[in-house]
Amino acid sequence: MSADRRDTILVVIALICALLSFWIPMPWGAIPAVITLAIAAGALIRSRRARDR
Repeated sequence: MSADRRDTILVVIALICALLSFWIPMPWGAIPAVITLAIAAGALIRSRRARDR
């Protein structure tokens, strides 16, 4: 498994966990979820741009 594929899988897992954090009512759960979504979205965009080059 390549490093790019591994990173993509980890980003998808992080996105799923962050979305679950929004749906499951937890106090203070939305703040880490927003941070995780921002980091994961940035990593996903960066990997897509690197693959297009």
